[in-house]
Amino acid sequence: MSSTARRKDGYDTSGIMVSDNDLGHNKRTLPQDNTRVGGTKQTDGSTSVVYTPAKFEEDNPPTYEATVGGLANVILRVLAEANQIFNLDDLKHLETKIIIDDNHRTDEASRDVIKLLGWVLTLVLKAHGAMGSIYMMSYTNPQRPDSNEDERALGVFLETIFKKASAYEIHSAINAWDAPKLVRSNCISLDKGTLVAEASIAMESEGQRKDRLTKLLSLVREAIIRQAEPFDIEDLTFDSFSENLRKAIYENSQQTYVLSSLTSWLVRELYWLIGRAEEKNKNPDVKSGKVIFLTTSPTGHSDKHRIKTVQSKIRGGANDFSLVVVHLVPKDDHESARHQRELDDFKNGDRDMWEYIQLRVPDVMRLFVSGKVVAKILGSHNATIDNMKLKDDEKYGSTEVRDLQGKIHLPTSQMLRETLRVMVAPVRHFVEESAKK
Repeated sequence: MSSTARRKDGYDTSGIMVSDNDLGHNKRTLPQDNTRVGGTKQTDGSTSVVYTPAKFEEDNPPTYEATVGGLANVILRVLAEANQIFNLDDLKHLETKIIIDDNHRTDEASRDVIKLLGWVLTLVLKAHGAMGSIYMMSYTNPQRPDSNEDERALGVFLETIFKKASAYEIHSAINAWDAPKLVRSNCISLDKGTLVAEASIAMESEGQRKDRLTKLLSLVREAIIRQAEPFDIEDLTFDSFSENLRKAIYENSQQTYVLSSLTSWLVRELYWLIGRAEEKNKNPDVKSGKVIFLTTSPTGHSDKHRIKTVQSKIRGGANDFSLVVVHLVPKDDHESARHQRELDDFKNGDRDMWEYIQLRVPDVMRLFVSGKVVAKILGSHNATIDNMKLKDDEKYGSTEVRDLQGKIHLPTSQMLRETLRVMVAPVRHFVEESAKK
């Protein structure tokens, strides 16, 4: 069929050439409808990413007919709307972290929405040449590019003992003669002491065996989180992102005594933001930072107070640094929302780094999210956007997303660049050029 052919309903059957950097081994054709926002349609070798709902592996897609509600077009329109509220190009001045909750207890629909939102945010960062990384709560980058040999050995050791079901086994491994060098030299510092010392205190504490196991697992988890290394968005394709998320969920399922790592991660990243804000106060050249959490885990009373303790240490910097919790729920979670609102309201002005957005999974799957929500997620360090209040119906899109035969197509960063008319060089190019000067 020629590139100019049209179906009887008037939709153009041609596609768009997109960047192979976003594709794994799967390359698919994505016909576009004639209401697509911006961009120049290409007519040769059209390709796109295919996302299969409720599955971790991609299947060969069926023949796809262009529809007004095709998700790729919905996403492009939403991001164009977000760009009218918050200049997405400003992201290249930030270092952005995306932290993904890989709780294996999460239902399939919620996992799919986490994967969808996680990848869309990644596409935005890629499209603008922004510096970004993705952390999985239970699965670190296995290559550990920023670690030395001793640190890599420690990481493997901690991940191994974290899967044990006995407090005695964990304590014995920590104190064994063949434990990693950094453990034997008592160099693993935690909030209240070293891993070796705290493990001994936990074993001597009163209570049942399960209580001691829980305490030891919490200590090991804290050490693991401190050692975690991310995936650079420049190295990720949709395939590798999906595969890493699949592995993360599996790793999380190997330890059932720990219900959630969300609060520990929130504390870690809040400390990171506070530290960076203090550095920037001394040196304006320090890059601003944003941390985005995509989670299904609730926030309880004890979680709230643990986080407030860290929030009380914020001395400023909210115009450059922010933390956003995107909470995905099957239905409204009023209790978590109440706790999170307290965290959001705990500080104000230049000390308000916290933003909370609760989204219902069924509504995201049916309507996707609005441009206002994307702007809040990516631009909450801007005081005007941070103060923007959203009614419930303003959080979701206005066009019902359609999929055909269970297949949903996603755009790529090149399609987004065309839509927003973004001209950008890779982040690494900027880094290399700066190093030469």
